[in-house]
Amino acid sequence: MAFIEAFRGVRLPAYANNSAVMWLKRSARAAMGAFIGFLTIMLTGLSLATAAHAALSASCSKINSDFSVPFYTEIPANYIANEYPALNPGEKISWTFSTTGTAFGGTTAALTIYTGTDYDELVDISNIDGNKNVSGTFTASASVNFIYIVANVSQDAAQGPSDLNTLTFSASCAAAASASAPTVTGISPTSGPAAGATAVTITGTDFTGATTVTIGGQAATSVTVTSATQITAVTPAGTAGARNVVVTTPAGSGTLTNGYSYIAPTIAFSPAAGALTAATV
Repeated sequence: MAFIEAFRGVRLPAYANNSAVMWLKRSARAAMGAFIGFLTIMLTGLSLATAAHAALSASCSKINSDFSVPFYTEIPANYIANEYPALNPGEKISWTFSTTGTAFGGTTAALTIYTGTDYDELVDISNIDGNKNVSGTFTASASVNFIYIVANVSQDAAQGPSDLNTLTFSASCAAAASASAPTVTGISPTSGPAAGATAVTITGTDFTGATTVTIGGQAATSVTVTSATQITAVTPAGTAGARNVVVTTPAGSGTLTNGYSYIAPTIAFSPAAGALTAATV
């Protein structure tokens, strides 16, 4: 029996009519198009998900690795003394420390955490006065991006197995939270002279770190971020009409469209009416 190739290796009997061949080609192309579309969506979603998570510093990743299983000890020779330098600003370390056992004089289960290159003491806890179950956090900054964790246990020879001091420590590190772009919801007053120099209060959200405020494209002066939701400023000179109010921070810009109106100056004549004479010109 003779065969013909209908589409990319698919063969039909030679007696198959053109309609069958065309139907097979259209079906195959549609199926391939659907698969490519699905693959594109999946890859795009993966890219967006990856971009949404900031890369962790090497130290942040190491904290997560070191404490993927909580550290536990009741043996003095088994302790933590770990340094984690060069954390990214905004990276947040969350930790939990717990102890059991009866602490005798001079024996402890203790946790000490230092920060900064000067080893400033952030945490100093022991179970000398009773068992502990304590949690805390530390957020790195540009100037304080170093943490040093020491956790150890000591025992007295007189302690029985049921009295042994035990220590459990766990920690995790998360990327800095992404800052949100500001939103501008209001301005008061909503209008003023085109000459500018009007004191205004701008309201909205996420104003922290605002770098510029513009009205009608011109920079406002005396800008003060009084809170994350309020800015005070003085209007620049502008032209008559409604103008956009824009607040810009490192995370982006927020706009109140036509939020502020400049009022054109008016000219008053005195007297308002009467015969035109040399005295009234």
